[in-house]
Amino acid sequence: MLPSTVSTIAVGGNITAWGSVIVDQELAVFSAALRAYRKRTGLTQRQLAAEAGVSVRTVRGIECGEVCRPHPASLRVLAAATGLDEPCGVAVSVLGPLVVRRGSVEVAVEGTKQRSLLALLALRADEVVPQHEIIDVLWGDDPPRTCRDLIYVHASRLRKVLGSGAVDAASSAGYRLNGDRVGLDTARFTSLVEVGEHARALDCWRGAVLADLPDRVRQHPAALALARQRVAVTIDHADTGGRLEEARHRLEAVVPDEPLHEELHARLMLALAGCGEQGVALELYERLRDRLDRELGVHPGPVLRDAHLRVLRQEVRTRPPYRPMWTRSRHATNSAPRMSIFDG
Repeated sequence: MLPSTVSTIAVGGNITAWGSVIVDQELAVFSAALRAYRKRTGLTQRQLAAEAGVSVRTVRGIECGEVCRPHPASLRVLAAATGLDEPCGVAVSVLGPLVVRRGSVEVAVEGTKQRSLLALLALRADEVVPQHEIIDVLWGDDPPRTCRDLIYVHASRLRKVLGSGAVDAASSAGYRLNGDRVGLDTARFTSLVEVGEHARALDCWRGAVLADLPDRVRQHPAALALARQRVAVTIDHADTGGRLEEARHRLEAVVPDEPLHEELHARLMLALAGCGEQGVALELYERLRDRLDRELGVHPGPVLRDAHLRVLRQEVRTRPPYRPMWTRSRHATNSAPRMSIFDG
C-alpha cells in the first residue's frame, strides 16, 4: 500500500507509475489472501475453482503469481466466492456518492459535468451510451452549441484518470466505459446477489445511488433499477436472514432513501417491535401514514396495516422472517395479495 499520508490524486496528475505499483501490490495481497483462505477452509485448488466457476489454471496462476494481469471477471468471482476484497487498479463506486479510487488512494474527479459523465458511463458499463443520451443527462433541454466538443473534452480527461482503454469513443455514436479495465461496485453487488450472499451484497452500498449528483443522473433508468434491486435484496434478506439486530440495521439503512416504500417500512416496524421498541415502530407507522396522505393522498396499504396491527397486538417475531401476513407474490402483477404464514 502507499503511505497513508497520500490520500488523493488530482485529475491530470502523474499517476501512471503509482497506478502500476498499486495494482501489483493489491494483486500480491489478494494472491496471498486467496491462498490463505483455501488452506484455512481445506479446499483444493480444483474445489475452489469449481465453487467460483473458474479454471484450476486460473486459481493456480493467481496464487503463485504466474498471472501478472488476471482477467477482472476472474478476480470478481473469486472475491465473491471467498469474501475477499477484489483487487483492481481503478475502482468506480456509484452505490452511494460517486467515488473513484486507484488502489486505496481516492482520485479527485473535478466538475459536476465530468462526474456526471463518469457516473452515466458507469451505470451503463460495457454499453455504448449515445451522445444524445449524454447530452440529455448533462444539460437537459438547454445544451450549449458546443456540447459535443465538451463531451469529448470530459471523456479525454476521464481517460487520464482511469487509464488508457477505460473509456472508448465509438466514432460519433457515443462513449463506453470498459468494465474489464475498471472495478465497479455494481458488478460486485450483482455477483454477490447471484451467489446468494445478500448481506455482503448490501455491504457494497454507502447510500442512495449517486447521492451527490444532480437529479438527471440519479433519476436515470439504470440508477432507478439499481435502487429497486437494493430494495428487493433488503426485503429478501429481512425475510430469510438470521439475526434480528442485523435485519433491523439493514432495513434502517435503506428506509431513508425509500421514504414512501410501504413494504420496507412494514418490515422495519416488525423488526423494531421484535427488538422491544414498539413505541418507535408505531411512530414510524404514523409518520409514513401522514406522509402518504400529505404527498400522495392515499391511505396505508394492506401490508403496512397488517404490520401496524401486529405491533399493536404484540404479535411479532423475535427473529426473522419479518414478513407481514399480507404479502404480494413476487411473480404476481395485478393479483390480490396472498396470505403467508406468520408465526407470532
